Amino acid sequence: MESTELSTSTSAARNAADQAAPRSRLAVFAGDRPALLGACFLALVILGSLAAPLVSPYDPARGFDTLRLAPPLSPDHLLGTDVQGRDVLSRIIWGGRVSLFIALTPALLAFPVALSLGLLAGYFGQWVDQIIMRSLDILFAFPMVLLAIAIGGALGPGLRTEILAIGIVLVPYLTRVVYSVTQTLRTTEFVDAARAVGANDFEIVVWELMPNVVPALLIYTTSLLGRIIIVAAGLSFFGLGPPPPTPDWGVMINENRAVLAQAPAASIFPGLMVALVSLAFNFIGDGLREMLDPYRQG
Repeated sequence: MESTELSTSTSAARNAADQAAPRSRLAVFAGDRPALLGACFLALVILGSLAAPLVSPYDPARGFDTLRLAPPLSPDHLLGTDVQGRDVLSRIIWGGRVSLFIALTPALLAFPVALSLGLLAGYFGQWVDQIIMRSLDILFAFPMVLLAIAIGGALGPGLRTEILAIGIVLVPYLTRVVYSVTQTLRTTEFVDAARAVGANDFEIVVWELMPNVVPALLIYTTSLLGRIIIVAAGLSFFGLGPPPPTPDWGVMINENRAVLAQAPAASIFPGLMVALVSLAFNFIGDGLREMLDPYRQG
């Protein structure tokens, strides 16, 4: 009777602990006010971009010849109009679709590539390490923005080029994180235990190392998204992104830079969006670090 009660109480305690773990992690993230604020702001931007056909006041490509460079708070144009007489607010809303797509897609493409390369180099070492990491060191020799501009210039302007250029630039940064974590974990006791029970290299990499590497890579990738937004805007500014009249924040800054002194709002507002979204990603990355780090859970 007592053993049955003890077993029942132990099972209940275990289930309660399993349910409390995810809640505690969410509580850690929710307790980080900058991270929570960044997540709410980013969610608002994403929802606004997805609902652009419903919430946008005007067609982003429609120009009003008689209302060119209208200042903010003009009648029917809350943020004014640009050099072509297009509504700035509408173009910012629609531009979120392109700008966020350009930021997230390269990260999604680079993530599995960097994960694979980092795991191989970090686990096997020796000549595999030398070939992979020394090849990536060549890319490290160039600043991120300069390398992205060079790749974009070589491939020609366009949305695909911008995504490919940023994706290539991201790979060495993400791979370095995976490589460092893998090197630390490959000599730990749980890896030795898996090897002792007969696990092969593939099983160790996939089932033992990868689950412990992915959280660190996810945190670092999220923290880099803020920088990617800025790089993407820079490429669009230099004409290497989607061509006008595509509503893109970088394109908007470039199109209106000639009238910056006359109508600064047309460039300031899309630039402000780039800065705020970048800051939101940085806050979220810090919040994920606090949430997923087991040493900070108390």
